[in-house]
Amino acid sequence: MLVYDTIKKCNTLISGVYAPAQAQDKDSFWAQLLQMHHVVDIPWCILGDLNELANHSEKQGGKRYPLSKFNRLNRFLDTINGLSIPVNGNPFTWKNRIHNQMIYERLDRAIARNDWITLYPDSIIRHGTFSCSDHCPIIMTAFSPIHRRKHLPFRFQNYWCQYRQLDPIVDKQWQVHDQGTKMFKLAQKLKRTKIHIKTWARNFLGNNHQKLMLNAQKVDQIESLLVHQPHSIRLNSWMQRMLRQREKLLLYNQKYWGTLKRQEWLVHGDRNSRFFQQQANTRRKKKLICKLKDACGIWLDNPQAIADKFVQDYSTRFLSGSNINRYSTERMLDTSITEAENRQLIRIPDMCEVKEALFSIDSSKTPGPDGFGSGFFKQYWELIKQDFFSCIVEFFEKGKLLRQINHTFLALIPKNNDPSETHHFRPISLCNTVYKTISKLLVNRLCPLLDRLVSPSQSLLFLADLFMRISFLLMKSCISLGKLKVSKPG
Repeated sequence: MLVYDTIKKCNTLISGVYAPAQAQDKDSFWAQLLQMHHVVDIPWCILGDLNELANHSEKQGGKRYPLSKFNRLNRFLDTINGLSIPVNGNPFTWKNRIHNQMIYERLDRAIARNDWITLYPDSIIRHGTFSCSDHCPIIMTAFSPIHRRKHLPFRFQNYWCQYRQLDPIVDKQWQVHDQGTKMFKLAQKLKRTKIHIKTWARNFLGNNHQKLMLNAQKVDQIESLLVHQPHSIRLNSWMQRMLRQREKLLLYNQKYWGTLKRQEWLVHGDRNSRFFQQQANTRRKKKLICKLKDACGIWLDNPQAIADKFVQDYSTRFLSGSNINRYSTERMLDTSITEAENRQLIRIPDMCEVKEALFSIDSSKTPGPDGFGSGFFKQYWELIKQDFFSCIVEFFEKGKLLRQINHTFLALIPKNNDPSETHHFRPISLCNTVYKTISKLLVNRLCPLLDRLVSPSQSLLFLADLFMRISFLLMKSCISLGKLKVSKPG
């Protein structure tokens, strides 16, 4: 597999192999790998089941192998000037019970040539946990882990609604009476609900990753005990309980990563959570900003320096330095909306209209700063509908939004595959659900009037049946024709 490293700007080769177990086929296999060594001229790493050992320490249990058993692997490593990437944790990757005795060996490994080690000196291998196979997975890490901020914003997960313990928490917080405006009351109830849900999620659900790590440690502990006591009923029963616990934790992972991926067929199409995690993490890694160029072209790799650069550039870019009166051309435009239509646009909405606007918002959309997406409001609509409706009505009556409701997160989406400056990112606003609902109401009311509000030369962009790409292609064609005409003067 040819891999392009976007950070180091170079190609590397990772070869996945499955070596034969039969002695008569081994020599030809290693001869083919040696031929590849002479052909591959970029950093090279070999990963997979090599069915070979390097020394006696890579085997536990069973009869002792002769020294000749280790010749093939060690000879190959010497020839290619390579080494086995070091292991962190459990040293064995294969187990089997032979003649009522557990045998452990390190048959799977990663071999790296010197050019790979020079490029990735921090490479490390970690062996996973044995489950249904006699081999365990091996995970290679080429980079030192990136330290990310620990305190992430709260996000209500829609699958939490499946737990009955959540209902009394929301109900109790919604029975508290607050003083203030309708918007302030709703904001306070959401704030208290968020605090109690975070406590519940931490205590009841816990950190699933830590639970999986603890489960893996216990399985490793049991494995080491079973080597010496393979017939122990207590140890075998304990192992079965740990494997069942692992299945439950993986099922939880499936729900979590399937939610992040937001594709229904993924959740129902594959039980293994590793696939969902890879899909979700791929998007995260693409959006991760590891370095950035400043105005002088110097690379910034300090997280705080990168953050300050974005704040500085965006503050300059989105603050207007002009004092032009935006309403100075008001008298030059003809009135397109009648008084009756204007009253319809600003009238107080009823409960049905508010509910229709809320329920039209996709439940899987990322929430705003309050952490509650539309899925939460839909699930507990009968309980919270009066407070939610009163909040929307208050906006139409007073024309103002509470600051907490108007707060917005800005997510930076890269415009290309290799962003290096602040203008290579597109800021996307993550608004609170109340804000989204008000916007939906206004959009639904404006849609029937767009034919009169939009100029005929712009209407192509607002037609529901046409795509933006059509107008882009038409505009590109017009520009091309214009260039052709200008290029032939006289």
